[in-house]
Formats: sequence, structure tokens, C-alpha cells
Amino acid sequence: MSNERMGDLPEAASQSSHEPAPPPKPAAESASDFDPAKTRPSIFGRILSEEGGRREIAWREFYDRYVPIIRGFARNMGVNANESEDVVQEVLIGFFSVGSKFVYDPAKGRFRGYLRRATLNAIRARARRSKLPSVNIEGVSVEQPGTGVKEVEEAWDAEWERHTLSRAMERVREDYKDSKTFRAFEQYAIMGLGATEVAEKLEMTRESIYQAKTRITEALRDVVRQIESEEP
Repeated sequence: MSNERMGDLPEAASQSSHEPAPPPKPAAESASDFDPAKTRPSIFGRILSEEGGRREIAWREFYDRYVPIIRGFARNMGVNANESEDVVQEVLIGFFSVGSKFVYDPAKGRFRGYLRRATLNAIRARARRSKLPSVNIEGVSVEQPGTGVKEVEEAWDAEWERHTLSRAMERVREDYKDSKTFRAFEQYAIMGLGATEVAEKLEMTRESIYQAKTRITEALRDVVRQIESEEP
């Protein structure tokens, strides 16, 4: 996606059959630092709900929201497809095992920071157990704790932002599903087709194409802000 066309919005992103190994101990220990009652969105509160159906929906929401980030980050770190699914399973098992007593305290950092640490712990543990080749991102090995922290954090933040924009795109696409506005935006701002070509294909004016781009870009920014405000 072109930053110029998107008005400087970030770019959108994109099981193994064997039983996963037990979660790495550091991830489980980190989780004990965090209290659902202190979060604004109630995803953690709903995970702890005594209502089975409500709890199940919350776990599914948790899975859909965070697994793509964990998986994408692991792949970007050089973990292969099968091993990245094992990383996902280890992070989830580590969190689920303490879900009933998970305490989230904003004063100790945002949940995204906890999740990054848990994912890195799982990658390191998987790399050691499976004797994977050196796992790197931009030349920074996760087998060297304390090195390349900035690069790793930037890689995690980039994956998080790609997924956030992807979620925002789906919401906005649904909001505009009965009009040509989103299709005009998609073809012009994302696919890179010329305004004249898109206007002819959709039987719109060039001015309408520009307006569609502005309208959808603003809508995406609003939804991204909303998603970010919902995140603990």
C-alpha cells in the first residue's frame, strides 16, 4: 500500500500436527503480574466470566485478535511455518494456564509488552529445543538476550500495527459494503490504479474517486484509534 495514497497510514499486513510442548516458564511467571478488573475493555473480565458461553466467545476473540500477531512476528523472526505454530501454541498455553488468575496492571506496562515478552520466550525455547538454525530478524539473534532490543521491539510494533490496520480495513469494508466507495478506495489507493481508470470501471467521476479515498482514509484512522483505545 502506498503511504502517499493512504495519507501516511501504516501498511496492512498480511498447526502443526504434533502435540505442542509445555509453555516456557518465564511466560507463565510474567502473566502473574497482570488484573482484568483494571482493563477498560472487558476481554479479560469476560475470559474470567462464570458464564460458559460468554467465556468461550471471549477466548475466541482473544485468539482471533492476538494469534495473527504472534504468528506473523515469529515468521518475521525467521521461524518456519510449523515451528511458528508451535510458538503460537506455547504462548496460548502459557496464558491459558494462568487465565483464571491473570492480573493486568497498566502501571506495569501494556498487555502488548507482556505478549511480546511471552512470544520471545516461546521462540527462544523452541529454538533451543528444536536446535533451529539461528533465528534472526535484520541480523539480530533472539538467542542473545539483551541485544538488538530496539530492532526486536520495532519488528513487534510493526506486526502489531499491520494487524491493527487489517482489522480496521475489515470493519470499514463492512461499513461500506453496499456502496462503491470502498471499492474505489481499494482500487485507487491500494491497488494503485489511476483515478480515470477506476472512475470508468465503477462508473464514477474522478472527483468521486478522490472523495472516496479521503472518506475511507479518515474512516480508517478513526477505526484504528478506536481499536487502539480498546487495547489494554
